[in-house]
Amino acid sequence: MELLLIADPGLATQRMNAMADDLAAGVKNEFGESSPVSTRTRLVRLSQDYALDTRAARSLEREFPGMDTTVLITEMPRRTRGRPLLTEEDEDRRESAEV
Repeated sequence: MELLLIADPGLATQRMNAMADDLAAGVKNEFGESSPVSTRTRLVRLSQDYALDTRAARSLEREFPGMDTTVLITEMPRRTRGRPLLTEEDEDRRESAEV
């Protein structure tokens, strides 16, 4: 399993860099295989309907053609039904977003 982490500049990038090695080790421990974790910093925007705009992830698809999963990491506070939204997934595109 190959993972791509994309984080907003600033604190989100610092958190991504701090956890990338632990994430790779955790995946290896859980699935028993090495898991390359690539990291990139890109501005993650919201669309007009306040959903995460995944163009940052899609723009990197050519650079990482064998990527299994892409995770967007952002500091943007997001809510759904008045409660904090911590994770959003798009299983068709194999993407998730973490706050």
